[in-house]
Amino acid sequence: MLCNLHVVMNDCLHASRVLKETQSISKLLPRDGQVVVVAANRSGRAPSHERLDDHRSIERIGVNIPRFLRGKAATAVRFPLWMLLVLKRYLPLRPKMVNIHHAETLVLGALFKFLAGSKFVYDPHELEAEKNGYGALKKRLVAFLENFIIPYADEVFVVNRSISEEYARRYSCSPPHVLMNVPWFTEPPKRSRQLHDALGLSADKKICLYLGALTKGRGIEFIMDAFEAADSSEYVAVFVGYGPLQGAIEERARKCPCIYFHPAVQPTEVLDIAASADVGLCLIESVSLSYHYCLPNKFFEYLFAGIPVVVTPLPELTRLVDEYGVGVVLQEHTPQALQLAVREAGAVGAAGIEKNIEKVRLDYSWDAQEVVVRKVYGKYFGMSEAL
Repeated sequence: MLCNLHVVMNDCLHASRVLKETQSISKLLPRDGQVVVVAANRSGRAPSHERLDDHRSIERIGVNIPRFLRGKAATAVRFPLWMLLVLKRYLPLRPKMVNIHHAETLVLGALFKFLAGSKFVYDPHELEAEKNGYGALKKRLVAFLENFIIPYADEVFVVNRSISEEYARRYSCSPPHVLMNVPWFTEPPKRSRQLHDALGLSADKKICLYLGALTKGRGIEFIMDAFEAADSSEYVAVFVGYGPLQGAIEERARKCPCIYFHPAVQPTEVLDIAASADVGLCLIESVSLSYHYCLPNKFFEYLFAGIPVVVTPLPELTRLVDEYGVGVVLQEHTPQALQLAVREAGAVGAAGIEKNIEKVRLDYSWDAQEVVVRKVYGKYFGMSEAL
């Protein structure tokens, strides 16, 4: 029995929030209840079917289009065809609830609601109408879709308080529920030399770690500039992830002995690899309102791995760093200021903020987020006391 369908536009290979949310929802379902994540299969290399456990699976739908179509033309054809295939496959199954994770697919939520009687949950991962890289026309289109369709959603979730307040202000709706993208509560992994061994670094090297998508707007070029200009090789920058800037990082790593690249790892391996670093870098740039209000899961993964952080002075990041005393807020956007901040965070070290990090782990683990899952989803699946 299909109880809950999640629609995502990516290939769901590193979708940690979706995986945690579906795991929590699955605990509320009857024995034969199923949660399905329907995803795109853009590369064609991901498995079309992936069984996660007894209650959860990922189904990736690929779309074949003529080879002569490229770029925006290919997207213009592929995307609506993909949505039609999602409807064709899952509308007859009449899922009890459908979660829409991207504004571009909001129309699917409305169609499932009115054609199949499904409960419709809008579940974006950032401030959708203000995403980095969106032009003015795309922003207006997304804002129109949200303004028109959100009133039909049975529930709306966002990832932090600032974005919840912004949605309420923009669309004159009740503040959406906040369901943060944070790790499960676990004991901190043991300190290791995993990155040192993988990259051939000597034991005395201190690692400043960047985790996540290798895209513009995340401070990657700034980090590389700072480490290229460093007058000491005590600290090195290690980038772990994938994305369009990978080639640029690898090129600069070949020229600079303080810059290294490591391929992306599975979500289950992130904390272990982070525990081999000394400082976590979360230098999101305020290039869009979505980024300005963001609170990345990587920020929490650094802390759950037991290492201090250096962050840019964005509202949510500054609030948590100042409140819990778990790192340094970068006051100036210069290579010299970053070098000083890294040394300041490194001097305090993991041992110096161990108790502060423990408070963050208790207050912001996914275990705490399951209270929200139980309260909201439980009323639809009739098991509000199950977690």
